[in-house]
Amino acid sequence: MYCFPVRENTNLFSFVSTSCTYVLLFLTLSPFVTDAPVVGLSLGRSMKADRIKEGDDAYFECSIEANPSFHRVDWRHNVSLLQ
Repeated sequence: MYCFPVRENTNLFSFVSTSCTYVLLFLTLSPFVTDAPVVGLSLGRSMKADRIKEGDDAYFECSIEANPSFHRVDWRHNVSLLQ
């Protein structure tokens, strides 16, 4: 049996053959794939890292690729939830 890895919105194809017969069986599945989220964090677009001083306000942009998709994002500093 051969299986090919897939991601969401694709199919999983498997096939089985034996040396005893000429029958070739095909199986097609549409799996629900759960992946670990891929998270990116960057300074806001107008922020210049070399110009930020202690006490200055800064903002960040977060990009998340997740399957299944996320429904909430919490911002924390160390373990404390930011509001």
